[in-house]
Amino acid sequence: MSKPPLKKSRVLFRVITVFVALLFLLACLAPYVNAGDFWFIAVLGLVFPFLFLLLVLFMIIYLIRRSKWFWAMLVILLTGIPQIRLAIGFNFFKADFNRIKEDGNLRVMSWNVFRWDEQNKKERGGRSFRDLMMDAVEEQYADVLCFQEFFQPYSPAYADNLKTLKDMGYPYSYFFPSSSVVNGQFKFGMAIVSRYPIIDSAKFSFGYTPHSEGLMYADIQTGEKVFRVFSVHMESFRMGKRTYFNEGPNAGARNMLSQLRTAYTYRSSQALKVHEIIQQSPHPVILCGNIGDIPNSYAYRTVKKGLKDAFVSKGAGFGSTFRYVAPTLRLDYVLTDPSLEIEQFDSPKLPYSDHYPLIVDVR
Repeated sequence: MSKPPLKKSRVLFRVITVFVALLFLLACLAPYVNAGDFWFIAVLGLVFPFLFLLLVLFMIIYLIRRSKWFWAMLVILLTGIPQIRLAIGFNFFKADFNRIKEDGNLRVMSWNVFRWDEQNKKERGGRSFRDLMMDAVEEQYADVLCFQEFFQPYSPAYADNLKTLKDMGYPYSYFFPSSSVVNGQFKFGMAIVSRYPIIDSAKFSFGYTPHSEGLMYADIQTGEKVFRVFSVHMESFRMGKRTYFNEGPNAGARNMLSQLRTAYTYRSSQALKVHEIIQQSPHPVILCGNIGDIPNSYAYRTVKKGLKDAFVSKGAGFGSTFRYVAPTLRLDYVLTDPSLEIEQFDSPKLPYSDHYPLIVDVR
């Protein structure tokens, strides 16, 4: 007796399953192909978490139906385990972050501070979140602070941010301005400030790019040990509240894809440069900053080579560090030398910048 024909709805569901599975497998390739050349595959990496969740849902449905397709879904998900492990932190039962730092640990804080909210204060009648942000920094009791999109004014009408941090207990600092306006009265870039002496430092420009600030490092002397702490801000997608659809939906979509393609092209070459400079370090490395891309990306894989990801070691969930667009965007990282033990990780969801800070204890 012949089998009854499949219902159209079941055929459609299987077609959708195959389509999502193919997209998932392509997204798994994103870290291994140069995003500047294969940007359309890199874009799939942005939706990797959603493709993963869809496949899990399909697998559950097929399991309930006792369908052989369940095993196909399982095999495909197992293929993506390396990327799933990077995209999701599985430390769900870790202890709460202990604000009291243990002896022998070095606490590092990394934060893209969005120019200390200087750009947004007009929306609040001239008030900014700067003071609240400074209070939040002080409450972390970090030893080393790495800031991206740091705003430093040289005008008596504005608070001196480096001096404020010095008065807070960070006497050592290295500021790398990537841009300057109003005859040098206002400078923007990256800064590393420290409770411990900075015995050497250097900066590396990425050249003219729309939205990146370069790479810098400071050698931090802690007793007899020296750590090379890097801060980086690679090319960003420039995502946020602004919309790309103000010229009609078709023009907006083209603009957004153009932005993505340009960012991937810049970021791929920047990632290679960052990795090369890291490899030259004579000291254990701690790299902090905004890579501008997700863990399932060529940029992340290139920069991370030979380093440990603090979030993967001690974080939980998707670890979003960007407040807008999607709750899965982990764009900021603390990566450490394999010889360093990652003791704690935290990323408090502070609403003052478009990025969340990262706090890591290393031993």
